[in-house]
Amino acid sequence: MPTTKQTILSNAYHNFIIHIRNTETRYIYTSRLDKFFKYCQVESYDDLLFSNESKLIQSKITDFLIHLQVLGLSSATVRQHITALKFFYVMNDITNLNWKKVSKVVSGYKKVANDRPYTTNEITKMLEKADQRGRVIILLMCSSGMRQGAIHSLKVVHLERIPQYNIYKITVYKNEPEEYITFCSSECAKAIDSYLEYRKRYGEIIKSYSPLIREQFDKTDPIQCSTPKEVGIKCVENIIYRIINDSGIREKKNIVKGERKKLHEVMQSHGLRKFFNTSVIEAGMPPLYAEFLMGHKTGLAIQSYVKPTISQMLDEYMKIVDSVTIAEENRLKRQVETLKIDKSKMEQVIERINLLENKILNQQ
Repeated sequence: MPTTKQTILSNAYHNFIIHIRNTETRYIYTSRLDKFFKYCQVESYDDLLFSNESKLIQSKITDFLIHLQVLGLSSATVRQHITALKFFYVMNDITNLNWKKVSKVVSGYKKVANDRPYTTNEITKMLEKADQRGRVIILLMCSSGMRQGAIHSLKVVHLERIPQYNIYKITVYKNEPEEYITFCSSECAKAIDSYLEYRKRYGEIIKSYSPLIREQFDKTDPIQCSTPKEVGIKCVENIIYRIINDSGIREKKNIVKGERKKLHEVMQSHGLRKFFNTSVIEAGMPPLYAEFLMGHKTGLAIQSYVKPTISQMLDEYMKIVDSVTIAEENRLKRQVETLKIDKSKMEQVIERINLLENKILNQQ
């Protein structure tokens, strides 16, 4: 990738990056643009404008897209590159490229994987191999449906405990256009609390704007311990990758350099998010609520005139929370707590009935 100095001095890069507000989108767009930069073998981003020669630019893009498909990338991934490149050129006032013609280069859609969700048993194996930080990430994704790219930017202040259920309400993408509300299970909440307590023990003062997931630190270095650094998107991706491979549930297929990319049965991180979606729908949650809890801005969520309240979403979430709780013991504990609450409510009702009966008898 170009050096920091090159990107700072590049007007083209500045025009591109300044208009990307969402951090996850910024990561995806810049990584896609970087691949095109390397393919073109130019010295700076400004050179990618090719003196505004639209035919040359379009030819370069077309060749690049063909190159990606030869490498074995799926049509969906190639179209992500088109989206990023289109944004780059539009932000640099090059608007006369025939993107419809460019898109024709991409082959028809091919299913790249069975795209099944991970099973509860597979996630259990992941958790057995994960450290405290990794447990939080895995449980966040499978109990809240959160995107991998949203986790790195979470702050402690974005979590609000709901004592009644011992869960967290989470504000994802806070103060960004994509902001939405979701929830995590009590199992996940417990993992979060344990991880934060671990950091406190080594000298970190947890503040409202402390990162929920921090970079690893040397426990013998007081300065490192007390000055948490937010992880990046790539770091979260690497953590998930290591956990999945260490657990043995995902065979390493892409071993030989230069070989065509081989596909896995389950998408690496999306399989966790799909676990949430599949589990809650099968447990009876209305699809509209699942869409909102996963932060979807398309499909049912955008088409519907009905916008559920946070209270309604919480009620629906608590109906299905056992389906996204991984450990059997945690499901049983929650069921016991629910029975205690129900018993307490019943006892209160009986007490009120007895009081009313005594009042009626006294009036006779």
